[in-house]
Amino acid sequence: MGSKHFESVSLPTACPGSRRSRSAPFLGAKTRAPRCGFWRSRATLLPFARIAPASRSRPMKLLLPATLLATLCWSETSLHFAPEAETTVKKTFENGGLLELSSAEMTFTLEGEEHEVDVDGADGMIEVSLSATFTDTYGATKDGRLQSLQRSFGTLEDSNKRSFTDPQGESTEIEEEGESALAGSTVQFTWQPDEESYKIEFAGEEELDEDLLVGLLVEADYAFLLPDPELGIEEGGTWELPALAFDQISNPGGDLKIWVDGVADEDQDEFDEKFRESLSGALECEWTKTEDGLATIKISGEISAEVVNEFELPEDVEDVPDDLEITNTIEFEFEVEGKLVWDLNKNRAQSFQIEGPLTMTNTFEQMGGGTEVRRIEVYEGTFYDRATFE
Repeated sequence: MGSKHFESVSLPTACPGSRRSRSAPFLGAKTRAPRCGFWRSRATLLPFARIAPASRSRPMKLLLPATLLATLCWSETSLHFAPEAETTVKKTFENGGLLELSSAEMTFTLEGEEHEVDVDGADGMIEVSLSATFTDTYGATKDGRLQSLQRSFGTLEDSNKRSFTDPQGESTEIEEEGESALAGSTVQFTWQPDEESYKIEFAGEEELDEDLLVGLLVEADYAFLLPDPELGIEEGGTWELPALAFDQISNPGGDLKIWVDGVADEDQDEFDEKFRESLSGALECEWTKTEDGLATIKISGEISAEVVNEFELPEDVEDVPDDLEITNTIEFEFEVEGKLVWDLNKNRAQSFQIEGPLTMTNTFEQMGGGTEVRRIEVYEGTFYDRATFE
């Protein structure tokens, strides 16, 4: 094959939410999204993340607020996590959403003179969903900390559908489905006081790669949303949580290894880390009412994140300007509304749900050789995240 030549208006592209590089004349450009929320595994656009990924040589440390760590004598009506030992609970998690291209613009600057590029007719849609089921058997709780838990994984899968039409009317439709090798397996979490972390190991007879255990979390109960016990929050009380809580919400159980064709993506891991580090905003929580032993906690807030990626062209591309820079900036804005229902008798969650509008702004800039190309795509839609405990 012949050598490739650099063209100032041609960017290395991929469809938003895709793990795989693709040729697209307008929409996308190495666009990735966090594994959180409906963008969870494999760039399925949007929020919820692994915290303190574990190495195989050292058990993973679980980072949770004082809610689970404090040694307290709780009242019968306080918000705290202390499920009865040997209790088995089936947990169902679903998240997803829909984004549609609402506006697009493109400019080309040559020798200081800016020209608008006609992008009328460009269109795009992204629809993603994730489904996960766990069956958890709790061990004892000591000093506010779960000492052990056995988790059997059921369904672990996601779906990513994308369709795009460029200004010339050429359409592309992509559909990918992911699944996890953890499905059908059972994992044991055991607290190790000396290590201040959980030991994680397969509990069944499955002969699975131990690398699948890396990044798993015992936390899948939304206990991190509860107020610090030292605040003494009662019905009618309010408290605030940092933006990182939003990231945790959609990562029940940690990294579930839901991949397309069973292949991990290191670029996706990097994107997720940047997303977490850039999170800003806060979640406001209010214990609004108590009925029949169930406390309703209202959750609301505005969360934003920005991920900046820089790209280099393949080495076989010729005639590349020495000063070439290609940058992709992805901005997310979430408006969060929802609630957590907490069982005050069982001291664990009964249900959880959040939803709201989402705006994603995708900006691509290519500069070098005396030219500059700038492309902005704005996607608008909604996201949701919900869970039930039976």
